[in-house]
Amino acid sequence: MSADNSRPDALLPLRNLCNSVKSSRDRVRDRESNECSGAFSLSNFWEIMNEAVKSVSQEGTKLSVMFSKPPLPSEEGCVKIAESVQKSVLTLTTVYFWLPKSQGVTLRKVLRDATAQVLDGLAQLLEALLCSPGESLSQEQLMSTGGVWAACDQFNQLPKDNRSAVLSVLTSCVGLVKDASEEMEQVRDHLEQAYAVAHYKQTHSHFLRVIKTIPHQTSPPSQTFYISVSDDNEGCVCVVSVDDLALSLYPPVERSAVEMNVCKLACVLKKVLEITRSSHVCVEADVSWVEFLNSAVEHNLEKIRSLLLL
Repeated sequence: MSADNSRPDALLPLRNLCNSVKSSRDRVRDRESNECSGAFSLSNFWEIMNEAVKSVSQEGTKLSVMFSKPPLPSEEGCVKIAESVQKSVLTLTTVYFWLPKSQGVTLRKVLRDATAQVLDGLAQLLEALLCSPGESLSQEQLMSTGGVWAACDQFNQLPKDNRSAVLSVLTSCVGLVKDASEEMEQVRDHLEQAYAVAHYKQTHSHFLRVIKTIPHQTSPPSQTFYISVSDDNEGCVCVVSVDDLALSLYPPVERSAVEMNVCKLACVLKKVLEITRSSHVCVEADVSWVEFLNSAVEHNLEKIRSLLLL
């Protein structure tokens, strides 16, 4: 027997569920993960996490289908689907909080954002259903259902360890540096200095090659230290304001601003190389690369300073 669309209590379970999902989303965004006192298996974690995400996707689909055409489900039906969805949400958030900080800050950020997106998509779906209860499938419902699927599907492409997470950030930074370098080349006819600054693109690319070639050892001397070093590198690269450097090269040029931004970039690159060099994951074969890159930074910095004195 279907519920009367005019009875607000028929949809009360969905309203409560929507509030609960939003609360879970906010906890994921704001709370720290639990610390692991014993051995932690990252592969087992991802296996359980993927199952939890799959369950949320399936429950979201069932929810959307149930409300895809009139009449409204019975009050009992609303209670059952709300309980089922709530169970999948609780499992997802519980598993998320299993990932300890010792597995890497960058990996936790990636997983936090992805988990919050799933919960946010589910909340949007519930809001769409509550806005037009008992009606035929709306455009908002279609879009929000697709949003849940997309948020869940992205878990297949997430980096599965901190090294991969940091590397993805570094790769995105290389694209940013490349764009800035292309901007510099466009104004090269007006500012000869830009030509020298563009060499930093090559330096940064070489650094990325070093990171990629660092072996992922199965039993490193200190896994926590390795993860910490990776996060330090990610942080150093991200604080660079490449846009500031590119903008300072456009007329009218203030030489002091150019020098300040170039020196800032040089300091960051040297810091990244220093952290990489001191890490146990930098094997002997990588040392010469690190030293070469450090010399390249110094060489290009001096070259730019010379040009600024002209």
